[in-house]
Amino acid sequence: MGQPFGFLRAMETPYVVRTHSGSQTHGELECFKFVHPRDLEGGGNERFVRVEFRGDRSYGLGYGSGYGAVNEGMVEVAKGHEGKKRAEGGEGIVVHGLTGSFDSLLYKMETEDGEEERISIAPNSFSVGMFSWFPLFFPLRDPVFLPEGGVMGVSIWRVKDERNIWYEWKVEVKDEDGRILSKTPVHNVNGRSYKVGL
Repeated sequence: MGQPFGFLRAMETPYVVRTHSGSQTHGELECFKFVHPRDLEGGGNERFVRVEFRGDRSYGLGYGSGYGAVNEGMVEVAKGHEGKKRAEGGEGIVVHGLTGSFDSLLYKMETEDGEEERISIAPNSFSVGMFSWFPLFFPLRDPVFLPEGGVMGVSIWRVKDERNIWYEWKVEVKDEDGRILSKTPVHNVNGRSYKVGL
């Protein structure tokens, strides 16, 4: 079976982007922790994670596009505004995709103060002045609506074979009572639209 083309291929390919027109709907959630191959004890860096979050539009203002340091003052202003809107009836969020960032410990010295050097593009630990790495955007073939009080479950796989590595992802939206409102199919099954050679 050949590789898909057109819309399907485009919507199953993650993109390295400097986001300008996005809003982060919650604080970062840790998905994967990568370990240098020499420190691995058996196995590899294949991974699966499922995370859940409640959408919170108030983050969008302080987190901006999801690239750059958090502006805590703006988060507080937005939370006050959102609290008032929720009391008046609330709304929801349309999610078009997922953004992945990283926080990396480059080295840690065994000193009294435990000195360490990190680089990060995650808003909560953003390295000020960082302009050489950007988030990885995982699009959704069809946007999903996350209602006020709803929960989004995200499943992400990092898969590899002897020659390639790729990501697969899907989301599921539940209401406050746990009823499933919508699901997406698994994107990029078996790396059909996107792979990186090892």
